[in-house]
Amino acid sequence: QEKVILEKITASKIETVKDHILALGKIVGFVPSTKQPYPGEKLLWIAIQQLNAIKTGFFLAQSYGTG
Repeated sequence: QEKVILEKITASKIETVKDHILALGKIVGFVPSTKQPYPGEKLLWIAIQQLNAIKTGFFLAQSYGTG
């Protein structure tokens, strides 16, 4: 379910670990460049926390019949 939620909020198709990492970076505003193609540990940690908050909201909305 995490993959589905992440695909919906980033409008990205996630098929590989690379896609997953870039989608996580996208939810915290990371833009890849040639110097830094992937988000660092700190940004990934922030992204995971945000994704968990989004998942909580998603599941709460589903339990109340609004999702």
